Amino acid sequence: MTPPGARGMVAGGSARGRGMSADSGRNLEIEIKLSGAPEALAAAFRDCGGAPAPARRTASAYYDTADGRLWSRGFALRLRPAEDGGGELTLKREAAGALGRGEWTARLAAPAADLALLPPAAPRGEIGVVLPEELAPRFATDVARRKTRFETCGAAVEAVLDSGEVSAGGERRPLAELEFELLSGPVAPMLRAARAAAEAHGLRVETRSKAARARALAGGAPPPPRKAER
Repeated sequence: MTPPGARGMVAGGSARGRGMSADSGRNLEIEIKLSGAPEALAAAFRDCGGAPAPARRTASAYYDTADGRLWSRGFALRLRPAEDGGGELTLKREAAGALGRGEWTARLAAPAADLALLPPAAPRGEIGVVLPEELAPRFATDVARRKTRFETCGAAVEAVLDSGEVSAGGERRPLAELEFELLSGPVAPMLRAARAAAEAHGLRVETRSKAARARALAGGAPPPPRKAER
């Protein structure tokens, strides 16, 4: 069952999303996150229908220099271990409230935090020289993740339900969110589906990334304002 439609755009989604599609730019993640009570998020996820995969634990560590050089330039570097012993290294551009943001991912034979391992298109020049030995884990997330996919009005959408915690500086906070990510097609149908889920279950748009929430827990400032990716 595809989530029911709704008028207009999701609150918090700006006009920058109009005309955007998952095929309009390489290395561009187009998504919207909803937060709220865990039971309401779970109900909204069930409404997405499909055959959800079993929940899988997803642990992520976010790396930066001691002086927060990556974050101060608007980036988060995430490392996830893989079940086969390898890893997934992802550089994300942090743009508060943006619908689309840059993302560059490398699959690794072994987990390692090293900017040189990222794909050639990654914007290393915006960060500057950062040696691997300068990077260390600064905060982390640990969630149980469930996924399902649905199609609506020409858009293929992945719904992801996360439930777990963020941790930083010895502090821990619960984390629960429902993410709609556009896999292909126009963005407007995905926004209508997210708005319908929010209205039906009393959810709200979450404009902060997991990294931003973990960074706030550690007492760090938000990343500098940046324009949304196009």
